[in-house]
Amino acid sequence: MISVNARRLFLCAQPVDMRKGMDGLASIVLSQLQQNPSGGDIFIFLGKRSTSLKALCWDGDGYWLCNKRLAEGRFLIPLVERSDGRPATLELSEVEWHLLLDGIVVRERVLLRRHHRTVPAVLPPGMDARSDQIRKGQVDVNTTCAPC
Repeated sequence: MISVNARRLFLCAQPVDMRKGMDGLASIVLSQLQQNPSGGDIFIFLGKRSTSLKALCWDGDGYWLCNKRLAEGRFLIPLVERSDGRPATLELSEVEWHLLLDGIVVRERVLLRRHHRTVPAVLPPGMDARSDQIRKGQVDVNTTCAPC
């Protein structure tokens, strides 16, 4: 998996001609999306059949263009429309980017509360002091662990 070190990820919700290269996609970013293609953000474009995507990014001294074509299936994105006719964009988090690549659709950005986590009764040998405190019930893991 490619590590994303960009400031932001933008998904163009309108299909794009997949024959376009770096310069063609950069011109779409400038003219239609009204963003700066050399600002360090990643711009993601889907083809008409949603079987391929291209990601355009600037790394400081040149463009990178990554292409992924699915062997079967389609990339699925939420339906987004604009009233002024310009292509709509979605700003994605890194998690949503990975979900898109894995074929999981995020329709609404709602954080759902997970079930109450429990600590296993038997922990592996060689555990540190923190794990020992958790095992003895001196620490509530549901309030001290970072959310997923």
